[in-house]
Amino acid sequence: MSGFWWAVRAEWLRLARPARALALPAAAGLAALYAWGLSAAADSGVLGAKSGFYVAAAASSGVAMTCALVGALFASATVGSDLSHGVARSALTRPVSRGAWMTARIATLCASLCALLICASVGPLLVGAARYGLTGAFEGDYQIASAGFLAGQWAIALALSLAGLCCAVALGGLMGCLFGRAGAAVVAAAVCGAALAALSRWPRAERLVPLTYLTSAHDRVAQLSQGISAPHAGDGAMTGILVCLVWLAAASALAALALRRRDVLT
Repeated sequence: MSGFWWAVRAEWLRLARPARALALPAAAGLAALYAWGLSAAADSGVLGAKSGFYVAAAASSGVAMTCALVGALFASATVGSDLSHGVARSALTRPVSRGAWMTARIATLCASLCALLICASVGPLLVGAARYGLTGAFEGDYQIASAGFLAGQWAIALALSLAGLCCAVALGGLMGCLFGRAGAAVVAAAVCGAALAALSRWPRAERLVPLTYLTSAHDRVAQLSQGISAPHAGDGAMTGILVCLVWLAAASALAALALRRRDVLT
C-alpha cells in the first residue's frame, strides 16, 4: 500500500467513529425541521409555493451554506489541532510524505462533510414529497416544468453544492496549516469565508468564487418550481465544477506546501 493510500485509510478510520456517524441522521432531521418550517410559511402564503421541489430546493440552499461553514471551521480546527498536539508528528513517522498526508487529510475531511451534506439534503426532499408531492410546476393546465426536469435540476444543484463544500473544507485545512493552532485557524477561516462571501456578491467576480455555487443552483430550482422564469441549474454547471476544482487543487497544494515548510517533527 502506497504512503498516500495508507494515509487515506488511517485518516478515514480516525474520522469514521460510531459516535460521529450519529451526525448524519441528526443533520437529516434538523434539515427536515427547517424544510417543515418553510412549508408552513408556504401554506400561509408568506413566501414560496406549495411545491415539494420548492421546499427541497429552498431548504437545501440554506443547508449547503451551513455545511460549508461547519466544514471550513471543522477542517481548520482539526488540522490546526493535529499540528499543535503532535498528531501530525506521529503520522509523519510513517512512510508517507508531508504532501501525501495533507492531501489525504483534506480528502477524508471532504468525503465526511459531503456525506453530511447529502444526508442533510435528503431530509428536505422527503419533507417536500410528504407535504406536497414531487410534482411539476403548472400555471393552470399548462406545465411549465415537469417533475423529471425539476428532479434533474435538483440533482445538479446538489452536485454543485458538494463541489463548493469541498472548496470550503480545503480552505479550512489551508488555514489550519498556515496557523498551526486550532483557535487562530478557526478565526482565520471565518474571516476568509466572510471575505469570499462578500466577493461572491460582486458581479464581476461571482463566477470565480466557489461560494457562489453553494446556493445559486438551488435558488434557481426554487424559482423554477414556482413557475418563475429563471436560468436552469445546469446553465454554467461545467464552469462551476471547473472553478471549484481549481480552488480545491490550489488550496490543497498550498496546504501541502505550508506543511512542508513547517517544523512538525521537533
